[in-house]
Amino acid sequence: MAVVLYVVGLALAALAVRIYLLGSKKALVNWIANSSIFYYMYKRQLAAHHASPDFNVTSFETTILDGAATVVTIPFLQDNFAYILFDHATGECAAVDVADPQVVLNVWRALVAHRSPPSHPLTLKYILTTHKHFDHAGGNRKLKAALTSATIVGGVLDSVQGSTKQTWHGDKLKVGSLTVETLAVPCHTMGHVAYYGTVLLYFLPFHISCDTVLSCVVSATNHTGHGCVFTGDTLSQYDIKDTSCKVVLYGVVVFVAGTGRFFEGNGDQVRSILHDNSYDMHRNLSQVLGALPPTTRVFCGHEYTLQNLSFALFVEPDNVAVQTKVLLLRVGLPTVPSTLADELATNPFMRINEPTVAK
Repeated sequence: MAVVLYVVGLALAALAVRIYLLGSKKALVNWIANSSIFYYMYKRQLAAHHASPDFNVTSFETTILDGAATVVTIPFLQDNFAYILFDHATGECAAVDVADPQVVLNVWRALVAHRSPPSHPLTLKYILTTHKHFDHAGGNRKLKAALTSATIVGGVLDSVQGSTKQTWHGDKLKVGSLTVETLAVPCHTMGHVAYYGTVLLYFLPFHISCDTVLSCVVSATNHTGHGCVFTGDTLSQYDIKDTSCKVVLYGVVVFVAGTGRFFEGNGDQVRSILHDNSYDMHRNLSQVLGALPPTTRVFCGHEYTLQNLSFALFVEPDNVAVQTKVLLLRVGLPTVPSTLADELATNPFMRINEPTVAK
């Protein structure tokens, strides 16, 4: 009985802290979004999608990173993206935000079947999760059960499903020749992280440094390559119905030309909690993601590009870069990956110091 009371007391204390930090409304929304009931509803949504006649279980696109690595983009549901990153030299892989395990497994099996050379078969080393929401973390356990070699990685401040390794800003993992660095971008959730990777390519008499994971960039002596960074819901969405610019600028991480909704944080709350103004959305966009090389490839968590560009045009109707991107989108060119240079030119949330946005 004492143990039960102790556990209940801890749960109530955790709830009280969450209400204090988030406010009662956000705490309620957060509790519902991460409850077993909501997870059940999410699995029902996946099952209904799989049963639809237009369901494609092997749809994916690939992005080659300077011949050293490949990022496989896997669409699922209406607008989600999962990713598989693999190192060419060793076959070691990391999967990102695998919320639909059936789709990811089908793509994985197709990749394994066509792997060349067979001397280095693909091996899933990590399941990387940007944050705890079920449309990003909901497939972790099933994928881990099917591919038992994988370690599930999630932010230390998020209760990521099945997580066996916690990570935070500056932590690094090795995926073959790739180095994957965790970037803390709390806001959409307090424990939200992005993953940024680099690989060294040696070409005598100089070497090239390439960044890989959600945004990829390659750099070398007097040479620029391409790396990648996976941003989850940091760069990807906003709610047009809730966009006073001041609120939205601190309410999201990054999607193509947009950011992610501010579910758990806001700049003032986070600063007061941590006594440090470095952990707010402005920091995420300008000091963390915005500091990456401009050639970095950006792989976001959702496909909201058309809506985001419509908002960007509303904010900056004379922005030629936004106008050009809208035209390219209308002729059917892929929107993912973007590049950091594209985001700096078109994403109003990364252009808040521009007079045309700040007006």
